[in-house]
Amino acid sequence: MESKYARIFKVRNELLEKTRNFFKERGFTEVETPILVPYASPDDNIESVEVLLKVRGKRLKGFLHTSPEFFMKRLIALGMFKIFQICKVFRNDEVSRRHNIEFTMVEWYRANSDYRQGMKETFEILRCCASVLGKDEISFQGRK
Repeated sequence: MESKYARIFKVRNELLEKTRNFFKERGFTEVETPILVPYASPDDNIESVEVLLKVRGKRLKGFLHTSPEFFMKRLIALGMFKIFQICKVFRNDEVSRRHNIEFTMVEWYRANSDYRQGMKETFEILRCCASVLGKDEISFQGRK
């Protein structure tokens, strides 16, 4: 009999595969941007994880990214108009029963589009992922 944890990892794997296929079927390119960055998050509501480095004998400070947003937007500026990334992100001081310092995030950008397209894609990807869980719909009512 399959353990609870084996099932969790299989479902996670299916969700990652569905997510990648979702974007690739729509002509998006998967990208990979730096995880270690030279600056903390500029968002006052998010605390970055600081990392101490040693480069050529000098001690330097770096940060684990809180989102791939800034480097992905650079790629948009360089002409990559439909991109997505699935990556680990890090946020200090947000640990709880439902939050870890490290978690997996999907982020995507489509140039020359508006918020309605983003809303539509968000709904579509949620529906796609819900299908992995055997659900036809997703409700956020009553969640705390």
